[in-house]
Amino acid sequence: MTRLQNYKQAEQKLEQYLRTKRLRCTHERRQILQQVMRYPHHFTAEQLVQDICEREHIAVATVYNTLLLLTDCHLLHKLPPQSGGRVAEYELVQGKGNVLRFVCTQCGREVNFKHNMVEQMLQDKQFPNFSMNNFTLTIYGTCKVCRRKIK
Repeated sequence: MTRLQNYKQAEQKLEQYLRTKRLRCTHERRQILQQVMRYPHHFTAEQLVQDICEREHIAVATVYNTLLLLTDCHLLHKLPPQSGGRVAEYELVQGKGNVLRFVCTQCGREVNFKHNMVEQMLQDKQFPNFSMNNFTLTIYGTCKVCRRKIK
């Protein structure tokens, strides 16, 4: 799927969500969605504010409120702060599928990949009160490079 197709699909999902909530799909919300779709990996709210406010005349409150909307309509995941940090990060849900993520707590290096066996195990598991759409499994530890530095 191309970047334009991904954007159009995300825009449709946002418009549908906003209609159900009886909210307007404004130019500012579309601009913020476009910027979010440009990020190849996760990003912080502060990064988004800096990037979008350089080009557009959008209020900071609008950016934060739109992040909440994009999270509520399941276009974004809000990730917990990493290794003692205080800043949450966001990432696109769309096109990611199921992801295993290894994060080094020393240098912050991150490796993402798919693992069919874990995916199959979770799909086979019955969760009586929960219907799973997708998952991101994050495992924290120390990468090989940092382990060598420690020794």
